Amino acid sequence: MSAADLQKLKKGPKDFDEWVYERGGTRLEVTFDGNGHVREIGCYQNPPRTTLFDGPECVVNRIRLSTQEAEVKRVLGSPTTESIDGVSKTLTYKSLNMKLIFIRKSLYYIIIGPLE
Repeated sequence: MSAADLQKLKKGPKDFDEWVYERGGTRLEVTFDGNGHVREIGCYQNPPRTTLFDGPECVVNRIRLSTQEAEVKRVLGSPTTESIDGVSKTLTYKSLNMKLIFIRKSLYYIIIGPLE
């Protein structure tokens, strides 16, 4: 739904729990709290890629989707926590309110928001 469509409906962030935009295999999700404030922003690739690609990009702190885990650690330093769940690995950077999810050591999902 475009901004013009929202204008016609006279709706805004308080009327939605989440906004989603998807193009070229990249998906951007914005989640709102009950007051219309942004709670979390997430960006991921579908399907996951292990190499950089020509398409819409999500870049945060010089880290972009498909960046290798070793490069993320070189740029951001040691994560606050690391965990493995099946084929995915999660690095959490508490001071940045950032969670990064990797598949086969390639960045698949970037989440910015309160870490629970």
